[in-house]
Amino acid sequence: MALSLKSENMKYKVYIAIILWYLGLRKVLPSEYINRKTIKENDCPLIDISKDDTFSFDETALRYGGLWVRAELLPMIYNAAKELPEGIKLHFFCGWRHPAVQWAAWERVLGQNRKNHSDLTEQEIKRITRMTVSDPSRGGFGPHQTGGAIDVTLVKDGALLDMGTPFDFHGIQSHTKYKKLGKLQKNNRRILFNALVKAGFVNYPREWWHYSYGDRMWAVYGHKPFAIYGKIDNKEYKLTEEELKYVDKFI
Repeated sequence: MALSLKSENMKYKVYIAIILWYLGLRKVLPSEYINRKTIKENDCPLIDISKDDTFSFDETALRYGGLWVRAELLPMIYNAAKELPEGIKLHFFCGWRHPAVQWAAWERVLGQNRKNHSDLTEQEIKRITRMTVSDPSRGGFGPHQTGGAIDVTLVKDGALLDMGTPFDFHGIQSHTKYKKLGKLQKNNRRILFNALVKAGFVNYPREWWHYSYGDRMWAVYGHKPFAIYGKIDNKEYKLTEEELKYVDKFI
């Protein structure tokens, strides 16, 4: 009986969150809602874009052997690049990500939140963690496992532009439209946002660097009837020894 009431209470909270989002009173939708979105896979393959000098790539991404996205994203990324001011490039942190890497990230942030929020219940700690990291135990996979999500910023002359926070910093300051930024930081985020949205991507409002096309997040935030990318495998991706442990444990 208690479990049933708990489940009904969660459904009610999700329903309220959805209503608030449609009314413009909430920026982020619950993952429970996003993960229910229908997928009609179109079988677009992954391609490695890491050798394309039109773009810039972070060393932390290239350690996996490349940077992969669905092939349909490449012309969109080119279009976004054309919208940038002269001398500025798109700089990629992540495209397709192995599920083991997702598990490692989830466990790391979950552990940090357990230390930082020891006064909260485990359920509340997991809820906070899901705000910044896709929970690999829910929905079967996250946006990066579809090949339709990219983590990206801007560089000029090899130097990262000031976006107000580092990539992968999780706090209110990382929200795309955080208001308490300097003029330069706001402008840099605006340049990135406008170029990618014009090209057809949608932004995850809590992360100025995260953009999607084709996945469930894109479908929900973009008001599409269904997603076109589900989970896809990538045998060329090279995991670290630490991440290989999660393949045996979870995959």
